[in-house]
Amino acid sequence: MRSYAGTATWEGGNPGCDHVEPTGSIYGDRSATFHGSSPDGQQAHVRQYRDICRKCGARRIDAQLGSEPLHDCLGWATGNDCGECYLCHMRQVARECWRVLRDDGVMFWNIADSYNSNASNQQDGKNVDRPSHEGAYRSQGRRNKQIDALKPKDKCGIPERTALAFQADGWYWRSGITWVKPNPMPESVTDRPTKSTEMVYLFAKQERYYWDSEAVREEAPTRTVFKPAGWNQAIGRHDTFDGRYESDGTTATISGRNLRDAWTIATAPYPGQHFATFPPELPRRCIKAGTSERGACPKCGKAWVRVSETKLVPTKKASWNFIVDDRDFTADRNDQGSNRAKDGHKSGWINNTTTIGWRAACSCDAGDPVPCIVLDPFSGAATTGIVARELGRHYVGLELSAEYLQQSRDRLSLTALDEWTNGSGNGKAHGLDDLPMFKGIA
Repeated sequence: MRSYAGTATWEGGNPGCDHVEPTGSIYGDRSATFHGSSPDGQQAHVRQYRDICRKCGARRIDAQLGSEPLHDCLGWATGNDCGECYLCHMRQVARECWRVLRDDGVMFWNIADSYNSNASNQQDGKNVDRPSHEGAYRSQGRRNKQIDALKPKDKCGIPERTALAFQADGWYWRSGITWVKPNPMPESVTDRPTKSTEMVYLFAKQERYYWDSEAVREEAPTRTVFKPAGWNQAIGRHDTFDGRYESDGTTATISGRNLRDAWTIATAPYPGQHFATFPPELPRRCIKAGTSERGACPKCGKAWVRVSETKLVPTKKASWNFIVDDRDFTADRNDQGSNRAKDGHKSGWINNTTTIGWRAACSCDAGDPVPCIVLDPFSGAATTGIVARELGRHYVGLELSAEYLQQSRDRLSLTALDEWTNGSGNGKAHGLDDLPMFKGIA
């Protein structure tokens, strides 16, 4: 849904034309805005024609993803792929991800939706040069194209189509996570709710895969531990009980509940020239769940797994079922022991899981693990890379835009690393502590 400068070529027309839209043109919403040089050589914001240059007639060719004239040819359902629509291109990318992903790895796919253009954009069955009435397209300088299979103003269903297409290609569609934005972009629409969500789909290559549920458990409050008065903790028995409860001053941090599929994460500001950075918390949850904190086997790549211990932790409203001299007693905070617990049930007790270590999930016996690898095929400004490094993972990012690639190098301190490597700090005069990548991120 966005145009990234520097990827287009021009066909036909005058080779010497700059294809820049004249100031004040009524076609402003159809042109592509980017940083470049004005005719007098000064740096300025210029707007090139989006499709056809109206000064020389040249045609703008831009094969970047998201610029396809057709969103879905339904080839994933019919078996007749066109190879040129948006969904066909996304399937090609996903297939390459499949190729490099471990069999027990996972893929998260963040995707937003869009709307078919308004009927006022049509004239004799063809698109005319009017901006779309859907604010998302208009604000992004894109012309929204009419799709024959959809009615004007129809929601395209891009996320659902993507998930179904990937599923048809063999991916296991494991979850549809709704990213809820408390601070969404405003829209000038009055006949539908403002969009404030995006989808994050979880895909896997097989039924069983690596998933660290403990790393992403939702937080729970610290609970005070209460015991029946007279409980002798040293010998683990109850000497006398008068129906009262006392706290021994200890607290227990509850491990929390399993991660839900609705994530409320506010969008985060980014000072660079990138329009679609997501907040660091979004990739953080994905990386923590889909890769091992301890690392992976250096020989086979299988992730190390947690060794956990689960215990019942009582709360203030708990009931105790304890045995003294082979007699069963039950004590409740609001009851003087008249009710017996059924089948050993302890109401108000909570299962609390703690990690006591890590172990290799393979039999390679190859020594200490190495960091897991995170791949982002749409790296952008490398927010995922920054988070991956903070979490101790390796990172591979792919990016089409040279401008965003340079921003990524700056954010990851790779430009400073280049200077360090090529300068006096090449390891001869300085130790590893002088490496820029170990000095944090500005």
